[in-house]
Amino acid sequence: MQVGIVSMNSVNKDLSKKRIYPKLAIALIFAIVIMVGLRFIGSECGIFGKFSECAKSNNTVRSAQRSQSKTAEVATEGGGKYEEYSPDLVGSEDITVLFFYASWCPSCTELKKNLQGDVENGNIPTNMIILEVDYDKNKELRKKYDIVTQHTLVWIDKDGTEIKKWIGGDTLDTILRQLD
Repeated sequence: MQVGIVSMNSVNKDLSKKRIYPKLAIALIFAIVIMVGLRFIGSECGIFGKFSECAKSNNTVRSAQRSQSKTAEVATEGGGKYEEYSPDLVGSEDITVLFFYASWCPSCTELKKNLQGDVENGNIPTNMIILEVDYDKNKELRKKYDIVTQHTLVWIDKDGTEIKKWIGGDTLDTILRQLD
């Protein structure tokens, strides 16, 4: 009888191991997925971004940075502008940044609100203009600068040539950091 109990305990231990291994495998896969996801939270595209579009955008930024080692000389005093896009305004200041805005985009709305406050407080440098481009209406500009998502900002020179492109940012400071 005791041999039967030992035998039964042995069978139970074998069964419990078979139940544990699939659970460990699932936990390991879950941990890997979380780690990969966390890697993209800090990226420009975010965890739910379209990775192919993000890679394309990042490659564009890198190639523009390599081809032009330009840095912006940002004025320290305020008085710069934030206005709706008009072709006549491109190149009207030393630094021109296009902000591809969509009214249905919460992060775009946040940046717009902050930039309007910066204009009122005189925080935008005098030699800088930020032009708000309607993402939904300006398909030609989206095509010209290869814009794949709203809340994309493009630093351009006086001729309208792209210097640098990035996605996101919710304050003037995040824009200014991109110009370094």
